[in-house]
Amino acid sequence: MKEYPYRKMNEMREILEVLQMPSKLKNTRTILTLLAVARVKEKSKWSQVEESYARTHDMIVFMNEYYPNKGETESSLIVSREFSL
Repeated sequence: MKEYPYRKMNEMREILEVLQMPSKLKNTRTILTLLAVARVKEKSKWSQVEESYARTHDMIVFMNEYYPNKGETESSLIVSREFSL
């Protein structure tokens, strides 16, 4: 399985595996969306997860600010950057 450039992304993928999420949902888009909804930053502790309402725009802003593209080529990251304002 590929490693992501961010530790929290790898940890979220492990959480999805433990929860036995279908393979199609264990992808970059799902991982980033869950991190954005929970407001988990790279240096956050999991105990600091926040419950929040986030509009699509808010999630994209969060992803771009806290998980900027580090050479990732997956289309979900590219699409999110095309729609950021």
